[in-house]
Amino acid sequence: MFEIIGVISDVRNQGLRDPAMPEVLAPFTITGTFDRAILARTSVPPMTMLNNIQREIWAVDRNIALSFAGSLQGYVMQFMYAEPRFTVILLGVFAGAGLVMVAIGVFSVIAYTVSRQTHEIGIRMALGAGRADVLRMVLRVGCSCSVWAWAWGFW
Repeated sequence: MFEIIGVISDVRNQGLRDPAMPEVLAPFTITGTFDRAILARTSVPPMTMLNNIQREIWAVDRNIALSFAGSLQGYVMQFMYAEPRFTVILLGVFAGAGLVMVAIGVFSVIAYTVSRQTHEIGIRMALGAGRADVLRMVLRVGCSCSVWAWAWGFW
């Protein structure tokens, strides 16, 4: 038999993006298995009070181990934003790797088309074509080959 002492308003107890879920707050003497927390609201920066709070806890029971001691902002940054931050970093790494692979692919296609046209380029330059004209021709052919390869799914 339990006695209801009070009712508190809804809080996000499963994560910052998840809705509030029903929860029962039971004394540690009954459960004894879950983490315990102490939240202290201060008018000064919270980290300046940390040593005083630790000293008072240890004055009551010296065997209590403090696993996370810090500000609520630090806790939220470390635990609640860790998954979205990891996802963004992982997607950024894969996007960067994909960009490098595409750049290598485009370079390879252009290098291949240029190697196939070395005689044609030599003849054009011998007949008076300038470097800009040859470069324009190489880029036009290389880009058209890259677009063709992309359109047919060779990438």
